[in-house]
Amino acid sequence: MARRATVNDLMSGKLIFYWADQYQVWWLSDTHVCLCLPGCKPNAWIAPYPAGTYAKPTSWILPINHPGMMVFE
Repeated sequence: MARRATVNDLMSGKLIFYWADQYQVWWLSDTHVCLCLPGCKPNAWIAPYPAGTYAKPTSWILPINHPGMMVFE
């Protein structure tokens, strides 16, 4: 079952789901969190399927209480 990620989830190193992708916590501050795709560097872009179709960012900086960050039990 999925639920919103809490600060404890972010600090414990659990995988965080955001926009249907799994992310790891790169850094955490009092107000923001940086999520990064596993095996990628932050502030980069990747093209998942046929190259050149579209690209998506490898990291996101979000407010620590963003409702889109989910964790699975």
